[in-house]
Amino acid sequence: MQQNEPQQPQKSIKYSIISQNLIPQRYRWEICMAINQQNSIFLFSEESTIRVFQFNGGMGLKQIQLLKNNRTSVLSFFPKQKDQFVTGSEDSSILIWSKQLISKGKFIQKLSGHINGVSCIIFNVQNTLIVSGGEDSQIKFWTPFKSNKEEQIRNISDQQWYCQQTIKDFEKAIATLSINEQGDKLISCSINQNILVIQKSSATQMWIVIQNIKIEIWGRQLQFINDKNFVFVPYDGKQLYLYRLNSVNNYTKKANFLVSLGQQYYDINPFYFKDRNILILQGNLFLSFFRIKGNKKQSFKKKENFEIEKELQIDFQPGFLKAILSLDGKYLITFHQKQSEIQVRQFQEI
Repeated sequence: MQQNEPQQPQKSIKYSIISQNLIPQRYRWEICMAINQQNSIFLFSEESTIRVFQFNGGMGLKQIQLLKNNRTSVLSFFPKQKDQFVTGSEDSSILIWSKQLISKGKFIQKLSGHINGVSCIIFNVQNTLIVSGGEDSQIKFWTPFKSNKEEQIRNISDQQWYCQQTIKDFEKAIATLSINEQGDKLISCSINQNILVIQKSSATQMWIVIQNIKIEIWGRQLQFINDKNFVFVPYDGKQLYLYRLNSVNNYTKKANFLVSLGQQYYDINPFYFKDRNILILQGNLFLSFFRIKGNKKQSFKKKENFEIEKELQIDFQPGFLKAILSLDGKYLITFHQKQSEIQVRQFQEI
């Protein structure tokens, strides 16, 4: 009889500090951070100022430019462009920037359409879609003007974007957005008690609300794990809920796990490190790292049942905390207001 080979023990994870940068201390109402896909440029915004840093891994951060902007509420890079990034502001505008132009105080394009401030922005991985959520309860889908598709992707700096569609099914401000890897399904939560599932029609190319999930408490931590599964943490931070696609293509609550994060006072997004199946959730004074596993009797791809195990917690002193993860999961960057310090940590398996 053939015996099963013994499983290799799961390696533990660790994020070790490799650099620390002090930022001039001042009152900070709004902090945003972003790092590009190549891990070469890091952005740090405070109020109406954006600091541009060159990032050289173990060599740390070096500030190279300072940009004045409207009060920034959202800051993000295009997934596949090392120099292109987007800001969303309290004045409801969305600006598309290029690193080559910011020294001149110029941006590529201004997108107008939201009535109140912009609260969240995401992209598809193909760089052909921007989705924005606003304090005006609207979700807007921005696409490039039609041209040859390959030409669009190759010359993104020359693209001009327009609002293809607006969804107004929410009654209150949009709290968070998450898009699946295929780029054809979106989930969103507002500060009222529901999560919308929105899907792109292959026939009309329009986005359609296909499900309205009622929830007891709203929340900001909402994240696709894959096309069939997403996780949600309500505002009270007590439980993580797993939603799974059922046989009639509706998402239903499959399981819940105690995470004890504390109330979610700030605009906090979860991070999913896909290559290691690590979900990172932010509490008020700490970051928690959870390993997502399939049922031991099933392959991970099926994920009929999940196991979620806490592997690591990084604690911080009392005070405002902001954190981002690089797209490849290699770097964890945090800012602590009381220390007025940016810390860069590097991923390790031990």
